[in-house]
Amino acid sequence: MRKFFGNTTKPPSIALFDIGSGSVGAAVAKFDHSGRPTIVYSTRRALPVLEELSVDRLLSHTLNAIRSVGHDVVMSGYYADGTTEPLGVLCTASSPWSAIEPITVASEGVEKEITDDLLEDLTERGRQSIIEALQGRDDGAGMNLVEEVTVRTRFDGVEPVGVQPKRAQKVDVSLLQGFISKRFHEKAEAALEEVFGATPVVIQTSMLPLFLVARDVYHGAEDFLLVDISGEVTDVVLVNGGMVSGSASFPIGKNSVVRSAASVGGVVTTDSLSNLRLRVKGRDSRVPSMQRIQQLQSAREWGTAFNEVCSNLGIIDVLPNTVVIHADSDMVDWFASQISSSRFAPLTRSKADLVSRYIAEDVPGRLCDFEGGNMGRDPGLAIIALYYQRRLLA
Repeated sequence: MRKFFGNTTKPPSIALFDIGSGSVGAAVAKFDHSGRPTIVYSTRRALPVLEELSVDRLLSHTLNAIRSVGHDVVMSGYYADGTTEPLGVLCTASSPWSAIEPITVASEGVEKEITDDLLEDLTERGRQSIIEALQGRDDGAGMNLVEEVTVRTRFDGVEPVGVQPKRAQKVDVSLLQGFISKRFHEKAEAALEEVFGATPVVIQTSMLPLFLVARDVYHGAEDFLLVDISGEVTDVVLVNGGMVSGSASFPIGKNSVVRSAASVGGVVTTDSLSNLRLRVKGRDSRVPSMQRIQQLQSAREWGTAFNEVCSNLGIIDVLPNTVVIHADSDMVDWFASQISSSRFAPLTRSKADLVSRYIAEDVPGRLCDFEGGNMGRDPGLAIIALYYQRRLLA
């Protein structure tokens, strides 16, 4: 991704894409080496709520949305002065098109000298462990490795600040790798090439930037559950000690809830979505009583799946009390209410109930600037911009 920028006196212009299973957003963002990222243009297209979920149809609608918002970006004219195209195109894709794999490997025993060869050996062991894990999965062969980040290196249990120690008895390296579906990767790159031609394109997972940005935004909060709720899938990541210790997904998102309520209530999905939004805004007195009951049943389906995932993650490590939620702004309160009703106090570190925080309230505006009229503060695009600014321009 460093190929995106070279030595220039002007802030580079990057096209950003946030590809979810409920919508696709795109933006033009400008960066420099010292300030905050600035989004100067943004657009987003909601994907249709399918009457019956089909991966092929979801892929087709997603590719059409990528082309549509891509053309909006091209026509926006918001590139850096004197240029007609962005320096690069950075995309993040969420489930079901992506996955992350965490691993921590350690070398302990007698005190040893810390060398580059030792650290590289630990990193390579981590890579091999992830490869072995993927070989045991049905979808492992259909994934492309697109990113790798060494999240943390500790010496005798301490992450150094500044000078690295010369010797240690125990060294552990924590690694994260991101994977994209090969089929989606090829088709998304082709769709972007139709729009941007030879402009360099990078497609990454959405969860890795979300994790890294959340860890930076909530500085000092090293233990939290990160919940990413898209149209068809919910991803839950367990973070302890500043490192991902486990992750899981379940195939229920906003669109799934809408589709389920529509199916039970015998209404079309557009009416079901409108009714759900009325409920979120506290105006559900306009919604027929039977449909309110059906919405409650759909909410319980999501809540039951969330509880099951958290129970399984609680076997891996102690659950934290803080939940960082990333979801559509008009639905985040609704999902947060399901999380707050969960009864996980006995499994948490402080034996207290889960407390939700909305990353959408903490990143746009405070850490990422938006310029131009008639433009909403899109949290998904702000997260990608902040990730690029902090991790790649550092």
